[in-house]
Amino acid sequence: VGVSGIHRRAARRTFRVRVSGPRAAADSSAPRPADSASAEIVGPLKNVASSDSLSPLGSAQGVGVLLLIEWALKLAFKRCGWRFPPALAGMIGIFFGMLLLRRLAPRKADFVMVKFEKTNNFLGKWLAVMFCPILVTVPLSAAPPVADVRKLAIVTVAGLLISLVSTAFFSLLLGKASGQELDEKSISQTKPTPWKPTVRDCLPFAVGWIAFTGLSAVFPQAHAPVVLGSLSATLLGFSAAQRFPKRVKAVAHPLIIAALSAGAAIAMLGTATGRGWKTLLAGYLTRGKAPLPGAGDLLAALLGPA
Repeated sequence: VGVSGIHRRAARRTFRVRVSGPRAAADSSAPRPADSASAEIVGPLKNVASSDSLSPLGSAQGVGVLLLIEWALKLAFKRCGWRFPPALAGMIGIFFGMLLLRRLAPRKADFVMVKFEKTNNFLGKWLAVMFCPILVTVPLSAAPPVADVRKLAIVTVAGLLISLVSTAFFSLLLGKASGQELDEKSISQTKPTPWKPTVRDCLPFAVGWIAFTGLSAVFPQAHAPVVLGSLSATLLGFSAAQRFPKRVKAVAHPLIIAALSAGAAIAMLGTATGRGWKTLLAGYLTRGKAPLPGAGDLLAALLGPA
């Protein structure tokens, strides 16, 4: 009887402590229906993300899969005589395919999304530099007429305004359709963190630029050192410019710095090989007109998967 009385008194004290605790802590620790539903999804995702042994799909493998899909669609459209962008068709197909997979097997859809997370981060990080080849080869193009420049400016401004309005409209439309309207807090939480590479991240590109420039001087007729040297310089300029302060990047965009560094590297390679900078600049972006691709062709090839 004494032992049972002690247990009853201890139980009452424990109950009083639990009841008189902080209300917010009790409310926050209590499982809500939404939290329990999200926990059922987040739990397997954490296990999948942490376990790299389950057939990991890194960024290189993911890009390879997307390139294979684009190549297959391009071949199929060519045989059918269709003039539709294969990258756009692949994006639409993947979108609706993931919606169908989400409806049929949610866990498999989560597994695919987690495995392609590295690929998404890789393509999002280097997306801007994929447009660099067009800027690098600007010196080879003739100056456009003034009328064309005015039309281009009008189209650019109008396209920007239409893109902003249409993006806002479809975002609100999708939010209402899914029952989750966006507010300022949710929008601020979905903003991606800016990528700021370290010196260690930029060092391999600098070493590659110097090494391949030296190899091009030793083997002036070799194609690989010129391509890899100009590619390393492009990526070095883009990575180094990402470390600039925001005020500096507002004036000197990383894309412009990458184009300037690529142009300087091509000039150095032209001097080292004795072939001239115009010849090497023409080989930077060949668009399939040359038997061997240039550094710009390698970057532009990633635009489809992106």
